[in-house]
Amino acid sequence: MNALLSLKGDDKIVEVQIINPFNEKDFQSEKLSILDIKAVDSTRKRFNIEVQVKEFEAYVDRATYYLAKLYSSQLQAGDDYTKLNKATGISILDFEIFPQFSIAHSVYQFMNPNNNHVLEDTIELHFIELPKLAEKIKNKPQTPFEKWLHLLKFGKNYFFNEGDIPTELAEEEGVKMAISQFCLVNSNEHLRAAIEAREKAIRDEATRLKTAVEKAFKNGEEKGQSNEKIETARKMIADGLDEQQIAKYTGLPNIEIRNLKVGKLER
Repeated sequence: MNALLSLKGDDKIVEVQIINPFNEKDFQSEKLSILDIKAVDSTRKRFNIEVQVKEFEAYVDRATYYLAKLYSSQLQAGDDYTKLNKATGISILDFEIFPQFSIAHSVYQFMNPNNNHVLEDTIELHFIELPKLAEKIKNKPQTPFEKWLHLLKFGKNYFFNEGDIPTELAEEEGVKMAISQFCLVNSNEHLRAAIEAREKAIRDEATRLKTAVEKAFKNGEEKGQSNEKIETARKMIADGLDEQQIAKYTGLPNIEIRNLKVGKLER
């Protein structure tokens, strides 16, 4: 976290308390959650760290929503607003979310556009797009930020043979400990089973969505009706696809999809 946020000296995070475990999806009917870590440091600042491998529609909206909840959930009944501490969301993505920009690490804050004044102690969003750093972090990572991203992306090459860790990587604070902890987790049958269950759930979800899309298009083509897109969207809704996915595959406006869901649109 210090490397990703470029924290140094007195600003460095020296202690983190994990405030929730990750949840894997064991059954098809359960909501698929994305692996995340919610943490609070020694100064009571809150962090939400997420790793997203597969492209996710409306991810910016999702990240903003959960960060707002992390910030507001600090207060209990009767608390005053002075008890609020800064909340930071960090998303490490294995896909491009802002293809229009070349920068790999985007930071968003509350800022007055007239004078660039930033509300420092409120909320802050970080998006790190790994594809934009692929070559840089693969060949020779230089900064602490790049070294940790290299470990996240290519760490499996070292997890079973610590002797292969490049010197410049091994010298980075915390890297050896992280690799040792992974080896420890991997040797624990219960934790390994949980990781494998999560991977299976992600594959099952991807297969279900792909099958639902193909089925909807196939049925739509067979009917040969002029309102093919509407019928296709209805079948996608019935199969449990969300609004963004339906819009992507049918080209229908979001408002029409919402009307279909509530039965207001007739064609």
